[in-house]
Amino acid sequence: MYDQLSTLPVELIHKILDYVPTFDILTSVWLINKRLRTVSLAYPRFRLELTCSFDKKKIFYQLCTQLVNISSQVVSLALYDLEDETIPDKISYFFGRSNTFNSTFSHLQSLHLSHVNYNVWDSIKTQLVSLVALTATSTNYGIYEQPQTPSFASIILMDLFNFSPSLKRLSLATIDYPYPIATIDPSRTLTASSLEYVDLSCIEIDLKSLFSITPSLHSFTSTVDYNILISNIHEHPSVNLQRLSITFDGVTFKIIECLLSSMNCLAHFTLVAEKVH
Repeated sequence: MYDQLSTLPVELIHKILDYVPTFDILTSVWLINKRLRTVSLAYPRFRLELTCSFDKKKIFYQLCTQLVNISSQVVSLALYDLEDETIPDKISYFFGRSNTFNSTFSHLQSLHLSHVNYNVWDSIKTQLVSLVALTATSTNYGIYEQPQTPSFASIILMDLFNFSPSLKRLSLATIDYPYPIATIDPSRTLTASSLEYVDLSCIEIDLKSLFSITPSLHSFTSTVDYNILISNIHEHPSVNLQRLSITFDGVTFKIIECLLSSMNCLAHFTLVAEKVH
């Protein structure tokens, strides 16, 4: 049978592979013939989703071994599955095999992790320093082995501010209740953060401190106490904030008016409240 795919230019084949899962590229496409094997292994935008497809440890371990040959071509990595309680073990194993993370995943731009506990984070956070191309990350964590002071949310945020200077998008979520409070100490940050988009789910944060170290922040989504929010924005408004999404238990129109009057660049505003008076 005539193979038309193999006759296409390399660039076009790579465009097609943008829509093919990495697992299928490595287990199917590259087995078709010698040329597709060569073209597939040269693909520069592998997106790894090491989730439910690798529920068997043996398959997961085998894939981790095979990734050595293409690690510098991986641009996105997801060890994220809220239904998979083995994710912490997978994260530890995956990062544990990559002792030279800066050279092996030098083009990693997006990282998504779930079920992160304190021990897992403590074991991998230093490797984030080497991810010089990282621009987006999302982390879901629980209450496992969480220190009381400072909160685990505070630790993660401070580490990301200090270890990932290239980070543009940050999403952090927790299953904790009551909502943890993230405290940021601007004096402990090495440089001003380049973050432009921050999404904090079920986490309260001191906006004055956040705004002071994220001068480029354009979009912010969070659940907060509106009394803290109002006072912080008036004391230290974000001059670049264009999108704001907040969740209140209850709020008045006067408070909304007071809130919006402080943000001259705001173009999109989303409010979720149980009661509006």
